[in-house]
Amino acid sequence: MMSSVRFLNKLVDVQRFLVFDDKEFCLKDKKVNIYNRGILEDSFQFNSGSFYQYGHLLFSSKNFYYSVPDSAVVNLTDLDGSYFMNLFHKNLITFNGENLLVYDFEEKRIVHKGPLLEDRGPWAMNEHGFVCMGKSFLSFYDYHNNRHVWQHQYSELLKGIAVDTIGNFITIGDHLFVWVYDDKDSQNHSTFRININTGEVIQEYKGFGGTLIPFNGHMIGKASKHEAAILNTLTNEITRYDLSDLLNPHEIELSWTLCQFSEDGLLYFVGSSRSRYAIGSKNKIGIIDLNTQSLLWHTAIDIPEGNHNINQAVTAIKVQNNLLYAHCSDYTVHIFEMS
Repeated sequence: MMSSVRFLNKLVDVQRFLVFDDKEFCLKDKKVNIYNRGILEDSFQFNSGSFYQYGHLLFSSKNFYYSVPDSAVVNLTDLDGSYFMNLFHKNLITFNGENLLVYDFEEKRIVHKGPLLEDRGPWAMNEHGFVCMGKSFLSFYDYHNNRHVWQHQYSELLKGIAVDTIGNFITIGDHLFVWVYDDKDSQNHSTFRININTGEVIQEYKGFGGTLIPFNGHMIGKASKHEAAILNTLTNEITRYDLSDLLNPHEIELSWTLCQFSEDGLLYFVGSSRSRYAIGSKNKIGIIDLNTQSLLWHTAIDIPEGNHNINQAVTAIKVQNNLLYAHCSDYTVHIFEMS
């Protein structure tokens, strides 16, 4: 059981941030610095404004990547002029440009070349095709046969007054979980479980929704303000937690989007102050044990004002091994060690 949390290190000038393979990767002005527990180990030029993790690789927004095991930048020359979409499934990765391309990374060849899906954007994929999101609908596109297999209007999934948009959606195996809500009725919302390949609506979880956060292979968590909930997709059981008594004395409200759940029942959160004098200052982070419903630790990060730092906020958190990372709007990363 965790007994203490201590500040370990602080990184500066970090526009983009990733953690994997026990390393911290920080991007700023087309240069990547690699750290280990906040200690600089290596750096290299990276001609991209963004980067994404794919296995043990750092992919650019273009057609090149950095191999962490080989410490080398590699160009995929047959994809010149195409852009990495951060959309992949096992060995299949997706690019766009003049066409929509599916590239088999193991075989190093293009396995699909088709038209861009102008009225709907691909947001997830499997070996058969893409889950696409349009303005008012979800659909599945079979790229092998260039056809739309199914389509669901949001207003058909959830009956209401103004059901014309959705929250996020996630995939677990062959199932899609999508949160649909009514803009005019805050009590009218559900998460739907849909078979990706057939479009069959398998289950409606009424009243469960928010930013859906997958963990532990089959669990989905969500948190907001002073509550959290977890859906076990194997049993369809929903466990809800009222955290008011923990958070109200510290004037903390949980962020909808910036939380992380662990399989041992811990909730790592970003929170904002409930004080009317600190609206927008989302600078609190902490850890809640949902098993015992206790607030194990929390702190407020001092985030100074700056040209690119309007809201003085923690923009992302990440937990790996015994380290907790908080990436802030002033381009700093604060590293805490848990023991």
